[in-house]
Amino acid sequence: MSLLEQVQTSSTTTVHSLQSLKWRYPLKALSPQAIFPQPREQCEPGQDAPAQQEYAALWQQFLQALQAIPAAHRSQWPLWLDHFDTAWLSFTHAIPSATAFGSKPEVSLYDHSKTTAALAVALWRWHEAQGQTDGAAAQRLKERSDWDEQKFLLIQGDFFGIQDFIFADGSQTRRDAARLLRGRSFQVSRGITSVAFPLLGAQNGGLPADQSLEVMLHYLQHCSIPVEIYEYDPAAPDDVFDAFKAAFLSLPDAAIGQQSGLRADAVRRVREALGYPRLCQLAQLARVPGIGDKTLEKSFAFVSGLADAKLGDASVAQQAGFGF
Repeated sequence: MSLLEQVQTSSTTTVHSLQSLKWRYPLKALSPQAIFPQPREQCEPGQDAPAQQEYAALWQQFLQALQAIPAAHRSQWPLWLDHFDTAWLSFTHAIPSATAFGSKPEVSLYDHSKTTAALAVALWRWHEAQGQTDGAAAQRLKERSDWDEQKFLLIQGDFFGIQDFIFADGSQTRRDAARLLRGRSFQVSRGITSVAFPLLGAQNGGLPADQSLEVMLHYLQHCSIPVEIYEYDPAAPDDVFDAFKAAFLSLPDAAIGQQSGLRADAVRRVREALGYPRLCQLAQLARVPGIGDKTLEKSFAFVSGLADAKLGDASVAQQAGFGF
């Protein structure tokens, strides 16, 4: 069933019964047509036999999708898993995870199974890290005697960035939201004239470079803008890093801390890291223990501001040779 039908705009709480909800998702594979709810009478069989046939048809289509996975990808676990996840989503997005005991079929089998798998993996990793993978640990889980022990950390967050522009606040957005969203999305797309990708999955994902290149070329060859695929070289020089390093090291810790908002220990860690002989790229600096993205972001914003004379001393930026 559709959650959208249960959305309320008033402060009055209404409990919807299963029979009072009139819209359902069709028991079909994922498609542009299947993502829209339909009247219950059109997609919910009144008898068990037609419903069982629909389930059987989806299962056969799922098996066929698995058989269609390219042979070269079956021996590569990340690639195979990506194919499997896509097929599992396509054929289980409209299958309810539970229908018995009067439960509302509003959570898909795909969402339920993926969440369950994530919790199972997290649970295994905790037990493996604690050295508790024997029969006694399994028995404690079965008896629920260790369920009060904190083994999970659930993190909720928002991904934002370019959407701040597309979904900007303001009265104009409320007056003509659809037209404005289309216009802003078009403006963003018009601003993209080329794109560059590293070999995805080939560095930390464990994929061979040639396998990654094959998949990327297959999907990116029809792009209407220039696409560059590059192989990451950790020893390649980075002129932005060189300029950043020269500017940062030319200033005393006190001045950097006062103007950037960085703590004294953070300034000291950045200065020490810049002295590492093998460090030659900004991305590598962010991976140094104790620095991280926030520290690097503040450091880079501070040094970039030197070019705009934000410190009121343009000569400092000139001496460091830093400019944008």
